Amino acid sequence: MFELTDDQKKAKDRILVWLKARDKPALTLGGYAGTGKTTVIARTLKTFARDKFRTAFCCFTGKASEVLGRKLAEEEALFPQDYCGTIHGLIYSPVTEPGDDGHEALRWERKPRLEHDLIVVDEASMVSEDLWADLRSYGVPILAVGDHGQLPPIHGRESVMTAPDVVLEGIHRQAANNPIIKLSVLARETGRIPSGRYGDGVLKTDDPESVWMFSSPGKVMYLCGYNNTRTALNRAVREKLGEHAKTPRPGERVICLRNAREKKIHNGGLGTLSSIAERGDHLFDADIQMDSQARFKGAISRAQFGARYPLDRDSPAYRAQKDGYLFDWGYALTVHKAQGSEAERVVLIEERLPNMSDEDWRRWLYTGVTRAASELVIIGAEA
Repeated sequence: MFELTDDQKKAKDRILVWLKARDKPALTLGGYAGTGKTTVIARTLKTFARDKFRTAFCCFTGKASEVLGRKLAEEEALFPQDYCGTIHGLIYSPVTEPGDDGHEALRWERKPRLEHDLIVVDEASMVSEDLWADLRSYGVPILAVGDHGQLPPIHGRESVMTAPDVVLEGIHRQAANNPIIKLSVLARETGRIPSGRYGDGVLKTDDPESVWMFSSPGKVMYLCGYNNTRTALNRAVREKLGEHAKTPRPGERVICLRNAREKKIHNGGLGTLSSIAERGDHLFDADIQMDSQARFKGAISRAQFGARYPLDRDSPAYRAQKDGYLFDWGYALTVHKAQGSEAERVVLIEERLPNMSDEDWRRWLYTGVTRAASELVIIGAEA
């Protein structure tokens, strides 16, 4: 087990002081990719008195909570009385009721209380204002942990991690040789990634055909800047998968395009279709298992799939909004909508929007690079 660095030790001490004093309802810990945020949290809570202390460790997505749970277990920092799962599973309960149209409707209610002494929110940079308010409502101290180098969330004016109380900046030596971490530093500090191979499955190229570098395109996250590119990529990926129908099918990946508080789904939330059926001329009746572990059941717009976004006010999709929720295929995403998501394999197409400042571009590129867990192909002009 490696020793904590100086800035990690300082962060640990600051968190311990807060845990004992409880002088503010929430403390935020920010750190770039590779700075060891989870390690600091695990070592800190092992130090704190834990005989009856109940901690709820939570993340926005199920996959992220599984990764967090594994890291905590490796550090022997997860105790039988603790919770480790999604934010959704921690604070909401499902309620099924008949809808006005006779179809079954599913909504989510906030649980009346939590039996925990501390909430630790990992990947907090993607937590929306509404979700943060629901977490705060229990009066339980919250330690929010996230990457303050990412773009601000698409579903709120300001990120929980905009100005963290405690900051980790040094890349620890265990991560320093990781090629994706190296590229994330280049992106964050310079906004320029030269063409070349940086490691097994990690490269930058100007060859557009490299978009198909990886086999099994259905298991790759494709990222870009423009919605037109996203729409074209979704179409191309579906064709590669042998899906030529214009309508979505069970098992396909989808993305939510608009917040729906009553359904506990958020703009940018990813999920998988469990079932889908036509409902009239403009709607589908869908059952979607979201990555956040929320389950969506209800009407969604048919015309939105493959349509441009924002919607044309004269389009059927726009007119159907009042009756159905907005989803689209979720194989390809804009970097803005990919915040908080992660995939083993990522293809990132560099597309700088016209109104981007240099700082915005660095954050965009950094956010895109750090969506990759193992393999990354960046497609763009020579830096």
